[in-house]
Amino acid sequence: MGPMALCKIGGPVVCFCRTNWHSERAGNMKLLVAIGLAGLIVSSTTQAALIDQGATTLDTGTGLVWLDITSTMNRSYNDVSSKFGLGQEFEGYRYATVAEEVQFWNNAGIVVTSGTGLPANVAPADSLLALIGSPVADLFGLTGDLSDNSPGRYKAGALWGTGSTAPGGAVAWSINAPPGYTAPNMGSWLVAVPEPTALASLALGSTLLLRRRMK
Repeated sequence: MGPMALCKIGGPVVCFCRTNWHSERAGNMKLLVAIGLAGLIVSSTTQAALIDQGATTLDTGTGLVWLDITSTMNRSYNDVSSKFGLGQEFEGYRYATVAEEVQFWNNAGIVVTSGTGLPANVAPADSLLALIGSPVADLFGLTGDLSDNSPGRYKAGALWGTGSTAPGGAVAWSINAPPGYTAPNMGSWLVAVPEPTALASLALGSTLLLRRRMK
């Protein structure tokens, strides 16, 4: 039985790849192949998890870090987007797209609906609203996607929890908000640009090690 390669792929996911090495060079090549295969296996089988990081939430399924919506409640698109610069309030963040919003909800166990409440959504919606610090049960969240039918306005999704008019409702694109519009129950979906994955770093390190060994 040959040696074991331990590969940490993203967050807490760890995979073990065991190979039989007939020679050092063959073993090196098998290690690189194992790393590549491990990445494919993990990406297709690992379930996403949402990790509370205080003022942010890490979605391990996408690698995106979501800023708690508390800090953008009752603030307009113009206000928030003007503070993305270096040294400003939301440095390092950007507006999420509708597709990213939907994936975030899906990874939280929420199924997108047409506006009516869905009983199976209530518990996960309540959990997500609490996780992101929403002060309301009927939350509207601005995205960075422009409206398809209202020029100059931005799409906002709606998520309803216990105590709202439609508990369990989850509409990815509910309203078209003007860039200067504010509302007490509306915030912004902001995400941090994800850093390169641990797999990419591991693959690079393994490639450099292989080159040194083959010299």
